[in-house]
Amino acid sequence: MRTHCLRDIDVVILAGGFGTRLAEMLDGKPKLLAPIGGKPYLDFLL
Repeated sequence: MRTHCLRDIDVVILAGGFGTRLAEMLDGKPKLLAPIGGKPYLDFLL
């Protein structure tokens, strides 16, 4: 299995699904809490 690091990803599209590719990086957290540039993605939406 490949391992991913959010630092190496240029674009993240949060779409419907289980988030299996992000799961190991998010440690059970919802996709909206994925860190993007040091902040949770949710911060950019608010």
